[in-house]
Amino acid sequence: MDFEKFINSKIYAIFDKIYRFIMINILWFLFSLFGLGIFTFMPATHAVFVMHNSMIQDKDAPILKSFWTIFKKDYWKNQKLFIIFLIKGVILFLDVKLYFDLLTENSTFFMTVGFWISCMFVLLYLITFIHVFMLNLYFPDLSTFKKIKNAFIFAIIMPFRSLFVLIISVASIIFVIWYQFLVPLIFFALASILAYITIKVMKPKYNKLLKERKSIDVSDYLN
Repeated sequence: MDFEKFINSKIYAIFDKIYRFIMINILWFLFSLFGLGIFTFMPATHAVFVMHNSMIQDKDAPILKSFWTIFKKDYWKNQKLFIIFLIKGVILFLDVKLYFDLLTENSTFFMTVGFWISCMFVLLYLITFIHVFMLNLYFPDLSTFKKIKNAFIFAIIMPFRSLFVLIISVASIIFVIWYQFLVPLIFFALASILAYITIKVMKPKYNKLLKERKSIDVSDYLN
């Protein structure tokens, strides 16, 4: 009887969520590491978002089986997105670097304007990248280019939420890297925490804008 009370208690629910947070993050880390980041980062991160969206809706499912099923089923959709964002990211990086190098050699008005315009494009690129994961939850069957286009639109529609999530994400990553004793958080918690925060911040607005649209969860993959 006491055991049943414990299972149904709030304390157990809290520890169960912490356990799921950690396990999902460990799976994300291992899957990303296995594919050297390039081949598995995006599909693994998408799986994290679906798993945490399910947790927020209080829908439990076997962690490993669910993660693997989501990863495998949507692998190519997410890998296409990753390749496009990777190419765009490299182009933007080279663009910013070019302007920065030119500014250090010969600072002119046009060079300064070009540099800050490039930085603005980087900002738009990053917040669009964040929204792609949310678009995946609401429009899983949308084409790759339509997902990117709509992610950009949602990023513009929600500037404050987008910037808030971006600042939290960048600050968390810098903080973990700067303080080396926190590096293990990358293995145990970082991706889970950032995905959870992103969904909690973005989902109310998405639900408001997409009233008749239901976000996907693990049940859409296991049934």
